[in-house]
Amino acid sequence: MYQKIVVPIDNSDTAAAAFDHALALAQLAKSELILLHVSDISRATIASSVMPGLDLPSYDEQRDRVEGEIQAMLDRLSLQAQNQGIACSNRLIEQRGGNAADALLKAAALVHADLIVMGTHGYSGFMHLIFGSMAESLLHRTTIPVLLVRLNEDDDE
Repeated sequence: MYQKIVVPIDNSDTAAAAFDHALALAQLAKSELILLHVSDISRATIASSVMPGLDLPSYDEQRDRVEGEIQAMLDRLSLQAQNQGIACSNRLIEQRGGNAADALLKAAALVHADLIVMGTHGYSGFMHLIFGSMAESLLHRTTIPVLLVRLNEDDDE
């Protein structure tokens, strides 16, 4: 039923939980996993442009460091899936501003995803207002089925 499962990945516990669910589902359905991370590279220059004179790393140094860390995480997760016999690839998507949900959906469409499995923090009220909801934004824009994975309330985030 699900041939290609897209999993948005960041460095959060909720993304790790979503990866675990996607991994189990991919084993059952013999699906391919595609791990995606959207990196907003415009944010790397904000501090240096707002506070000139600070001895901050250059834009390129910041971007290379962050992308290296993210790529290492994606590679580690891909290898974990492959070691369990699951076809897995990963993509690091760079964007300058804009909506990360739109970038994820565009990438999911390009790979012909059948399912998106993603973590959600489940914020409400003030926290939702401040942090927004990537999951909610994605849900309002897609026709691809989405499985949301939320940590137990007892789990620390």
